[in-house]
Amino acid sequence: MVDSKSGGESSLALLDYVKAGVIVYDAEARIRYANAEADRILGLPFEQLDGVAAAERGLTFCAEDGRVFRPEELPVHRVLSNTEPVLNLVIGVVQPGLPDRRWALVSAFPQEVNDGTPTRVVLTFVDITGRREAELRREHLTKVLRAIRNVSQLIAQERDRSKLLQRSCALLTETRGYTSVWIAARGEDGKLRAEAQSGIDNGFEALIEQMEAGFAPACIRQLTQDPELLVVQD
Repeated sequence: MVDSKSGGESSLALLDYVKAGVIVYDAEARIRYANAEADRILGLPFEQLDGVAAAERGLTFCAEDGRVFRPEELPVHRVLSNTEPVLNLVIGVVQPGLPDRRWALVSAFPQEVNDGTPTRVVLTFVDITGRREAELRREHLTKVLRAIRNVSQLIAQERDRSKLLQRSCALLTETRGYTSVWIAARGEDGKLRAEAQSGIDNGFEALIEQMEAGFAPACIRQLTQDPELLVVQD
């Protein structure tokens, strides 16, 4: 890696051994240097980043809640606008064409401030994808367990089957444990007797039509053969 502005090859080359991403921006928020770890986390070689803003290469940056950052909210722009460092901000990086995101803990610092305006911004970040994914799994499990507790309480109180199914679906999505839920009750003949759904408007209509016609998807056929709890991950 070479700083295209200063050509300080020998000193900058040492940063390729650092297990943290380092990016140097100029006063126009254009990338002028990125070390090897930055290339890996961003998923792009320096040759594609040199002299441009990261967003120009299709990278999307998001907050912990999934909201996409506006350009002015990104650390480099915040530092350029107020000269104050940004410390320990969790940012998700979505690479072009890839469904998964990487997570990084990001800090940014002004350099060579002249007349109140930084001429450069140094951005440092470490890959916390593994930690963040573990946190998300733990949060999801907590929400699921809360929803199951609520459904268990509902079962003890509600005697109307239709209301029980519909309210159970709502509870499972209200806690954000699941984005969509469909619950069906079948008779001994395998035909659909009652159903309820939540999270996707009419998203299960094709499945319901199949069930009413006596055709069950593979996961339900497996459950019929083995009445124990069955989890199918697609």
